[in-house]
Amino acid sequence: FEEKIAIDIANYKNQKIKINNLDKFIFNCVLENMNLKGVEPNGITYLSLPQLSSSFSILITYNIIFNDIASKLLKLTGNNISEEREFINFNKNEGILLVSHNIDLLQHVWNTTFSGEYLREYVPTYIVKAKQFKVFNFNNNSKNINFQDDGTLPWIGFYRAHKKELIGKFDKKVKYIIIDFIPTYHRKRAKQIIEWAKNKAEHVIVILPSNDPYLSYLASADAFKLPINQSTQKIINSIITYEPDYDDIHSWGTNNSLDVLKSFDISFNLNEYFSIDKNLLKILKKYEIEIELCRKSNGLYPEKIQKIDRLKVQMMNLIVPLKDYETAKRMSKQVNIFDAYKKIKQIPSLDEEEKSIEVLLSHHFYKVFEELYDLLYELSNSLRSELLLSVLKKYSSIKIIILIIDKFERNLFVNKLNKDNTNVIEILTYKEFHELQMKSQYVKADTIILTTPFPTKYFSAFNFFNVNIEFISILNDKTRYFKHVDNIYNNNNDIRIFVKSLNRIGVKHLDDIKTEKQISINVLNNYKFVIEGKAELLETKDINISIFDDVKLLELLKSNDNYELTTSDYISSLSNINYAYTTKAQLIEIEDLDENKKWIFIPVDDHLKIQRGNKDVIESLKVSNFELEDLWIRVNHDMKSDLFNEILKLASNTPLMKWINHGVGIWNEILESVWEKFNKGQRYKKNVYEDILKAINLNGGNIKNYVTIVNWFTHENIVRDQVNLRALIIISGKEEFMDSMRIVLSSVSKLRSMHIQLGRTISKLINSYSKQLLEYNVLEEWIRIGEDIVIPTEDIVSMISFSKITYINVEGIADIPNELLYKNLNKNFAIEVLNKYSFEEEEHEF
Repeated sequence: FEEKIAIDIANYKNQKIKINNLDKFIFNCVLENMNLKGVEPNGITYLSLPQLSSSFSILITYNIIFNDIASKLLKLTGNNISEEREFINFNKNEGILLVSHNIDLLQHVWNTTFSGEYLREYVPTYIVKAKQFKVFNFNNNSKNINFQDDGTLPWIGFYRAHKKELIGKFDKKVKYIIIDFIPTYHRKRAKQIIEWAKNKAEHVIVILPSNDPYLSYLASADAFKLPINQSTQKIINSIITYEPDYDDIHSWGTNNSLDVLKSFDISFNLNEYFSIDKNLLKILKKYEIEIELCRKSNGLYPEKIQKIDRLKVQMMNLIVPLKDYETAKRMSKQVNIFDAYKKIKQIPSLDEEEKSIEVLLSHHFYKVFEELYDLLYELSNSLRSELLLSVLKKYSSIKIIILIIDKFERNLFVNKLNKDNTNVIEILTYKEFHELQMKSQYVKADTIILTTPFPTKYFSAFNFFNVNIEFISILNDKTRYFKHVDNIYNNNNDIRIFVKSLNRIGVKHLDDIKTEKQISINVLNNYKFVIEGKAELLETKDINISIFDDVKLLELLKSNDNYELTTSDYISSLSNINYAYTTKAQLIEIEDLDENKKWIFIPVDDHLKIQRGNKDVIESLKVSNFELEDLWIRVNHDMKSDLFNEILKLASNTPLMKWINHGVGIWNEILESVWEKFNKGQRYKKNVYEDILKAINLNGGNIKNYVTIVNWFTHENIVRDQVNLRALIIISGKEEFMDSMRIVLSSVSKLRSMHIQLGRTISKLINSYSKQLLEYNVLEEWIRIGEDIVIPTEDIVSMISFSKITYINVEGIADIPNELLYKNLNKNFAIEVLNKYSFEEEEHEF
């Protein structure tokens, strides 16, 4: 097999698809189990692999197909097949159904050839859509002129299982089903999909991400399961040898996981406080007492108590000072912790018991929450940030990655770093670290710092090698960190299951394998947390207080994304306008496709994606340029996200998008450096932009109007010519990017053309809109962006929302509290807000 791979924006090469010894070992184990004599129909094989092996499902699918083809060719050529050698045997018209939400698998198939023939034309390949098998052709019939299926060769069907209802009856004979759970989309209903597949196929192969605690329950005690992970690698090493091929970065198999499995040159340091200020510990202990008193007779807390407890977890686990976090949230038009607390307190009691708790007990709980909030608000550092900054002082001039829970804290923490540190530190959320691995990308560093225990939801991303790991541990975090390391590197249950499964297929004498030296954690507990200079400190070793709960924290951050401030109690809580927390905005009325009308405040300087009339283009316009009947096209459930960027994320794992993102990433680094250099706290941003314009022109650039600079920094436009880019690099101080100018210019040029093409494509969708739009069978299945990127139409349709502009309040401009921007408001409330914050319009600068 050879796959066409982009080596830069304009050039491609054909790269041989390789398999290593571990791939072969897994294939043979799976085939041996499938061919075991006496195995009952509807059998099942479980594989768990590091999620860096995100394309393994397509590799094992073709291995099974070609195993069958090999046996047929041997028979046709008269070769005798050894009775001891078992082959897969498909009957006429039978095939394999691959259930996966990984659309990159289709890109692999589309771009891959076998002996000069496209793989999709050699093996009959289908997409299962609307309960039917449709020829896989990316809407391009001209490239499938050789396609034929007379039933001789086994077929492959790709099924994304989008809809809640799984297909009841197929119009083809399904022999095997392979289920890919490495993408997260189907993990929540994994058990349902497996039970469905067992009733549809002769044998089912389930591919799981290694070390995912939420999926470990799926395989029963007597199931055949191959856990390929850091714990079982010692057994694998005793059977086969395997080494990573560092040139094979586009591997379909396990190549990108091999270093993780070997876990070489890895060390763990746990950093914790020896003692903490007595006042803080006293309030935390008091909090635990008061919340326990609010527990209902069924053991649960009232809803409002649960929600407030999540806020406590959030503010205790910040990596920045609480005051900085709260202020930044308000400045960026978002609800902060105390805003949410005041709103949650108004949730009504559900029953008589909750009313009793509210009257007799809750006020004590509220009081201690507010005491804790006030204490944390006055601190110059949070518990985690002080420890984190202390750890960073140990390192200089090495690459460091910091893993955090809340992406909002990223820029706030960067501001606390000195200039020398910012060049070597990259901050990722656990979610981002997780998602990169599912795209077979591992971010390398000399040191990785975990600011909290690894969230259970993303635990399958706990994959490290050739690195020093620093744990930031507060109070009872230590226990979780030790359990995590033990579960990854010394999971005796996985070892037992692995040995049992290998014995089943005839691989014996594995019980005598010597256990390798276990990975240890070095504990550093010489830190102290002091609130005041002469405060009394208490040692932490005997204190049993937990402050971290990843489930509560992730649930809170998820709910904050859609947190709505409604009703006039918000207005009554603000007696004065604080212009630091307001934005000049205009009131408009919009109507959705079901003719529901809402009123929304739109910031006057924001650009929105607008389609006008029946034009086949989407424009980026300010609210002052809106007209009645315009269509506002936006990301579903998030009015502020950029539509085109969100769509292109669906193709982020294609080689071309990786190159584009690399170039755009350099461009963003240049902008950040320029902003840090020129933003000196000026009252108006316009002054900053004008200073940048002068500096660019003094260094050989040619910018006529500061609006060009504005559009760069608001991401409405990107640099177009070399002289301005060169000048920007000079004034940024990032001279090392001079060699990257071609990459940046070609990347942004390609991205610009993609945005234009996307706008036309989405406009075409909207113009043909009907009540049946969401019935996927009436749409073309794929949207092509150039020759290289293809995205399922249904993914785009499910992502976007349309609203018609039905009224523009020309005089409805005011400095509106940031929390009320882009919120769906009823008319009376919107008018009330407008009346409160209206002002005589004055000229304001940026």
